[in-house]
Amino acid sequence: MPENLARSIQQGILIAGPARCGKSQLVSAFNRMENCPLSVLTVDALLPYYSRSSKKINGSANARTFIEGYLQRPRYMDSASTITRKPIDDILYDCDKLYDGIDFKNGEVSVSLVGKILAAWVTQSKKNIWIAPELHAEIYYKKLLYNIPTLKIIVLLRDPREALAATLYWRTFPHRIQSSHRICIHKLLLWCLAASVGLRYSRKSPNKVRVLYSKKIDVVNEFIFTSEKGQDFKVELNYEELHYSFNPNKGFLEPTGNFSFLLTDNELYMIEKIAQPWYSNFEKKVYKVNVATIIVTFFVRIILLISIFTAYFNPVMSKKIIDLLFAPYDVIKKAQNSIKDKLKNNLPQLFALYSKIRNGITYKK
Repeated sequence: MPENLARSIQQGILIAGPARCGKSQLVSAFNRMENCPLSVLTVDALLPYYSRSSKKINGSANARTFIEGYLQRPRYMDSASTITRKPIDDILYDCDKLYDGIDFKNGEVSVSLVGKILAAWVTQSKKNIWIAPELHAEIYYKKLLYNIPTLKIIVLLRDPREALAATLYWRTFPHRIQSSHRICIHKLLLWCLAASVGLRYSRKSPNKVRVLYSKKIDVVNEFIFTSEKGQDFKVELNYEELHYSFNPNKGFLEPTGNFSFLLTDNELYMIEKIAQPWYSNFEKKVYKVNVATIIVTFFVRIILLISIFTAYFNPVMSKKIIDLLFAPYDVIKKAQNSIKDKLKNNLPQLFALYSKIRNGITYKK
């Protein structure tokens, strides 16, 4: 490892951004590097998920249980949801080995402990930096930074046309996903929100947050490896060869290797009109669109303006509003699961309180 790389130690880097923008591919490219100076986690670190929990972990036994659960928690790795991978597959160290390298503090919140797990892994691996993909980590960045002060974020943005084509066909190719029109608007708004929030944070903290467009991937090396020697380590990834890459003359690159226009003129028109403030590489093209699309685009733009205004004060709330408008079932399901988890975590305290009341300890006549 370059000696002067150690002078700019960053415990963690998240490749953040909206769905289907190439986060996992970029991390995998780092993983394929010979003598890579990074500890590469090829699955989502799930830091935003744990940041939403206020549960405090007390006692070494509970900390060990949490670490073991984190290491063994599977993530789906393919479009058919048949291939899974766990953090332990990359980290390789067992719970006891990691716990011995953690400065655990009683009452620590789970997101902070996850950060310490990854930091202990880096130390055990004799490296300085860990890197992992993380969907929409930029939305939760303030809370993540509060618990993991050394964290950096790269907000990776792909051509929104490519990202949305991949979203609509990724799991169901050659067929479209159901409710594709609603999902298209939903993911387009989230793409714009990620771009807006990421750019705002990058202006405020350029050494902590960087917005990168996938076709300018060389800039990643400058952000991660800040020393001259570090520049010898360069990630190589050709995004134009990825599925659903867009060629204005041929269309989108299908998994079969053929090109076809997977999005309609109406969809391309809406994407370009809505995303244009954050993506300037659209070709000047006149689309054949109907009046309904023009009207819908107008209202989507209003929703986006409200969302961006809300995000200045609370990015998490802004995302929740978009999700509630276009994916209410998912929001309700997440809320139900959250309530179940809180009840499950607090059952011992509830039973203890119930016993006290029954025994008349806290009951006052």
